Amino acid sequence: MRSTGLSSALSIAIAALIIMEVASLPRDAQASEGFAFVTTTDYSTGSCSTIELDGTYRVTKNVAPIHSDAVARYHDGYIYVVNRAGADNIQILDPDNNFSTVRQFSTGNGSNPQDVAFASATKMYVTRYETNTMWIMNPQTGIQTGSVDFSSFADADGLCELHQMCRYRDFVFVTIQRIDRDNFWVPVGDSYVAVIDVNTDTFVDTDPITPGVQAIALSNANPFSEIQLDPWTGQLYVGCAGYWGLLDAGVETIDPVSLVTSGTMFGETAAQGDILDVEIINDHMGYCLIQNASFTTDLISFDPSTGTKIQTVYAPGAWVLQDIDRAPTGELFLADRTAV
Repeated sequence: MRSTGLSSALSIAIAALIIMEVASLPRDAQASEGFAFVTTTDYSTGSCSTIELDGTYRVTKNVAPIHSDAVARYHDGYIYVVNRAGADNIQILDPDNNFSTVRQFSTGNGSNPQDVAFASATKMYVTRYETNTMWIMNPQTGIQTGSVDFSSFADADGLCELHQMCRYRDFVFVTIQRIDRDNFWVPVGDSYVAVIDVNTDTFVDTDPITPGVQAIALSNANPFSEIQLDPWTGQLYVGCAGYWGLLDAGVETIDPVSLVTSGTMFGETAAQGDILDVEIINDHMGYCLIQNASFTTDLISFDPSTGTKIQTVYAPGAWVLQDIDRAPTGELFLADRTAV
């Protein structure tokens, strides 16, 4: 892993990042090598910056103002900034026009949106953490065109905590955390991944034998990281944190064809910490961000084929590591919130 110099290049705390490569940008005007897009915050205001992937790691700071609690997703040449709690909107940036905001629209007051996934150029799903309904929206107009009701997955506090999504073929996989807000925000013990058919906007029954329409019941509680596709195995994977401070969860894999969990790929006992984020690089190399026993964050490596830890790569001794993402150029980018 080559150093990215993230913490020294940006004079503001880094929140999250996504990687854009030129091969995935279909529109005419494109950056020569692609870039990493970094959302940043000082916890009262938000901004975003870019890092060139041409080997220079040239930083362009503060390319656009965003909310102080935001994550970003890329789709079809545009960056979709999910402005979360306190803003409750989607902000669309155009990298080919100086990251200008081309559109911004509400996801509902107090909804706290978490993620977006796309069925087409005119159909986008939005998970909303403070409600049990996932909105269907037209990203070209910002108009809500429908919704999917997840209230059957709610626990005793009335909410199911819709979190991350992943589009695979004609399905959108949605993580359902099920957190007990009346008991210090701990998981209630069972979490799910629901499967939505993008053609009908209805749940896919993952267990036809059991009466009713079932989601995938995870082996681990509290799916916390993004849900992603492992190109080496064809499986989806998600980092589950379980109960904070207990080594009770891990990186779980799901077969997106048979719609069943494949179990834990890499457990928290082996990781020696709560799993915060995961990136699988190849069939024998993956990286995790963990919260260790000292409640600080470490970057570790592991072997996905054996579920064993390889080594601790970086241990800054504070809670400052926030996000990891792999670049098409081979680097692993690590977001470090150390303020400089």
